[in-house]
Amino acid sequence: MPGIQEVPWAFELDGPSVTKVRRGSSHDALITYMTTRPAGETMMLVIKDEFGLKDSALKKLKAALGNTEHPLTTALRDMGVHYLVRGKGRGAKAYLIKG
Repeated sequence: MPGIQEVPWAFELDGPSVTKVRRGSSHDALITYMTTRPAGETMMLVIKDEFGLKDSALKKLKAALGNTEHPLTTALRDMGVHYLVRGKGRGAKAYLIKG
């Protein structure tokens, strides 16, 4: 077919891709949150609800808090906040204790 010009067509089968906004790290938010908390115990489930964390994110946060050399743990320790787990297995309860 003479005289045909081929033009690229911007087409995506499922439409344009939409990227989700990534949520920031909960570490900075936790440090800010604990500076405003009064002295005493704060259950990790309260923190989970406060920040809207999923179970996997809470698990990662607890792993970071369990590591004594992690920057989050050292920053909280400098503020006088300690991570404590009472019990074992499914019945274990995790707390942040501010002195």
